[in-house]
Amino acid sequence: MVEIKKKKLTGEELIEFARFDGIGLSKVSLTGLHDLDASQLQTFFELSGSTLRELKLTLQNGQPLEGALELDWAALTPSLRRLELRNVPIPSSLFGHPTLERLRVIKCDIHGDNVQIGAASDAAATSLERLVLEETTAHVEKLSIGPRSDLELLEL
Repeated sequence: MVEIKKKKLTGEELIEFARFDGIGLSKVSLTGLHDLDASQLQTFFELSGSTLRELKLTLQNGQPLEGALELDWAALTPSLRRLELRNVPIPSSLFGHPTLERLRVIKCDIHGDNVQIGAASDAAATSLERLVLEETTAHVEKLSIGPRSDLELLEL
């Protein structure tokens, strides 16, 4: 699997990349993104997200991403196995992504009611095996690891 790396793209450049080079990609590293809004990130996922298996996404420090908490990561990236996020606001629902096995979150803000990993029912089971949270703030009431969890590593 070949990794495509792109640095310092604007939101418009990200969409152009997805339209012309992003179809069928499975492993992508996007660092230093700037002048980006959540609708542009959603467009990127609509064009390229169905085949993504690994994604590294880094926003420039201080880059706001209004609307990012409304993104439905599971629907937009149904094949995603590995995800690394830096400086990205994320919804607590991301932790319930059904195919995500490895998640590394660096300098992010997590928002939502609760983070549930491995719920009690089969319908809510997740594949998350490794979770690393570095310099991350969680604006949630609680983090729960349920009996249906496949979690092998939790690093805080």
